[in-house]
Amino acid sequence: MNTSFKSWNSLSEAIAKGKDTLIDPKTGKKHKITYKVQNTKQFVLKVINDIDLIDSSTNRLMPDASAAIKNYFNDEDQFTMAIGQLTPSFFKNKFIVYKILRDGELFGRTKQKIQFNIEDRLDPEGKPKYPTIDQSVEFIDADSFKAAEKSGEPVVQNIIQTAQQTTLPDPAAPEEATPTTTTDTSTSVDKGKKFLYTMRTNSKLYLMEFTEKGALVAKTRDGSDPNGEISYDSQNKKVLWNTKLDDSISKDAKLAKEKGTPLFYDMEITQSQDKTFLEKIFTDPEFRKKIISEYEREYSSSELTPENLRKMLFYKNGNPIFAQPATSAETGVNQAKIDSIAGELANALTSQNLTFNKS
Repeated sequence: MNTSFKSWNSLSEAIAKGKDTLIDPKTGKKHKITYKVQNTKQFVLKVINDIDLIDSSTNRLMPDASAAIKNYFNDEDQFTMAIGQLTPSFFKNKFIVYKILRDGELFGRTKQKIQFNIEDRLDPEGKPKYPTIDQSVEFIDADSFKAAEKSGEPVVQNIIQTAQQTTLPDPAAPEEATPTTTTDTSTSVDKGKKFLYTMRTNSKLYLMEFTEKGALVAKTRDGSDPNGEISYDSQNKKVLWNTKLDDSISKDAKLAKEKGTPLFYDMEITQSQDKTFLEKIFTDPEFRKKIISEYEREYSSSELTPENLRKMLFYKNGNPIFAQPATSAETGVNQAKIDSIAGELANALTSQNLTFNKS
């Protein structure tokens, strides 16, 4: 062995560790895990037969697994104090190599440990340490890393050795999928119902529509990014945003993600006004009915009126730009005049870093 007993002993300790149950907001399935941070460059995760996380045919993480792992650890204070937040700025200078090891059988269920190793993109001289690893790569499996970089073989050997030496308690087996519940469970019956809402997180106007599973599809009125889906984790009281932009090859989307631009990647919606409003939409049936009714009464028509225009515009602090409704005289303005007003307002708002859509 190339390691001393002292090293073995230190790996049995942890500078951060945890045991938790995670719930998939879309399926309601529970995932039970344990983890340990071994040092500032290494951490390990243990699961039991979690087919939603690991592709057993390739022994790699499933496409959505890295996003779930980032979201989980970013909410773990012990982890972030030791490693830091796994954000775009973190991955600008680093990437993570991982190896999945099978750890025997427990009543017919395979236990799996996932060992993670944080690697710097640049060497001490500021040159690419691993030239073949693209800047966009955040997580890469050990076999692919070793195949791409011959110098990565010692890293992989260390990853395997570290995982073998580290002990973790077994998490309980993941339970079968159960519906995620909220205070009110009838949002699925609102499938197809819509309402308009200005997201204070990015000051864009969204058309929200309920899906058959009770989530919300959120589309910007002008068709611009970011679009996504909103769901509610009732157990942890979190409003969750999911978007396909995480996998986008668009230069603009990549830049937005790198800068941490809100809603361009999967995240929890934490802006206080958005969280309060959306949580109430999911949990308060009377409030939800009121908001939907307002849309159906006032906004279902595609016609843009001065009154509707005033109700769609907000400052970033959440205050409406026009507090008073339009007068009866103003509602008689013809469509050409409306378009003119809308264009002038859009230009003015752009100069003030605000967002407006006249559709």
